[in-house]
Formats: sequence, C-alpha cells, structure tokens
Amino acid sequence: MISDTLASSGLCFSFTSSSKRTSNTTRGLESELAASRRDADPPSTPSDSAPGSLHPSFVKSLELLQLKFEQLMRMQPYNYPNLPKTMPKGGVYLFSEKECHLYVGRSTKIRTTYGRHCNPTATPRTADFAFKLASVVAGRAHGISDISENTKKALLLDSKFRVAFDSAKKRIRKMDFRFVEETDRNSQALLEAYCTLVLNAKYNDFDAH
Repeated sequence: MISDTLASSGLCFSFTSSSKRTSNTTRGLESELAASRRDADPPSTPSDSAPGSLHPSFVKSLELLQLKFEQLMRMQPYNYPNLPKTMPKGGVYLFSEKECHLYVGRSTKIRTTYGRHCNPTATPRTADFAFKLASVVAGRAHGISDISENTKKALLLDSKFRVAFDSAKKRIRKMDFRFVEETDRNSQALLEAYCTLVLNAKYNDFDAH
C-alpha cells in the first residue's frame, strides 16, 4: 500500500532511484570490507568436515577400497611359471594358499616384485615374505620385524635357516597370486592396509622401522 501511495503521489520513481543508489553504495562498502579482510587474514586451510568426522576427500577414497578389493578377490589366481603376459605396473598383490590369505603387498612394478619375492637368487632384503616364513619354521619369528639387514645376512650363515629360507621361496612360487591395478601411491597404501585387515593376512605388519 505504501508503494501505491507513492505511485499515486508521483514519488515512486524518486523513491526507487534513491533505494538503488543506497543498495549500490552498501554493496560497494561490503566488497571493500571483504577485500580488506582477505588482505588482513592469513589463508585458511579448507575443511568441510565437522569436528570428529572424517574429511570428505578421505571418505571418498575409502568408498573405492571395497570395489578394488572385490576386483582383487574375483581375479583368477596365477602361480609360477604361469604368470600372465601382461600385468599392471602398479597396484596391490596378494599371496594365498587356497582360502588362507597370507601376505598383501604393493608395488610400482608388480612383475618384478613377484620375482624378488621368490626367485632362487632372491635375498632377504627383497624377499621379505619368504624371510618371515623361514623365521617361523626356524623358530626365530619373535622380533623378526625389527632386525637389521646385517642380522638377516648373518642368519643366512646358519644352515638350518638357509634351508628354511630357500624352502620358503619355493613355497611362494606355488602360492596363488592375485593383483589389482592401482597407480596412485596414496591409494595403494590405503588399499594394502584395507586388504590386510579384511583378509587378516598374518605375515603383514605395519611396524615403524
């Protein structure tokens, strides 16, 4: 009704123009104030998550883990010497004996890594899984994750341990071998941990060395 009254008195145009000028002035002041705040305040770290909740980008990564895991488990397993001609360069792999899943690893060169685990000439430095298997057989499993490379070399001088280590590499060559492609390094690490926990792969550990 106010607008009708103004219109009838011929003041509507004058009132509208004044309002627009006021609005434009206000927006101009607000823009200047926002700019001064941006200049004064240090850049903030973006965070879309509420306190105590996972960050959305991490949640998105987690959602893909199960899909990759299912792809890994659906794969027809291979073993030596019947490896496929083509293999992805990067990804996560799994060694199993039937339904017993023993070791999960990640690599940027899966075929090369397979050989380092079980070639007859493989050393404890590269054949970590075989070394762990041998340690159990030889009764030296306690604290095996913390020993140095020099100690590993010394253990190979023990004839009993050497036989156990060579036997472990032969055992690995007979195991089922699966893999799934994952080229992103961070996603590889997450997927390795996820598969290890889901499958309860007992020869994996994430100890700090």
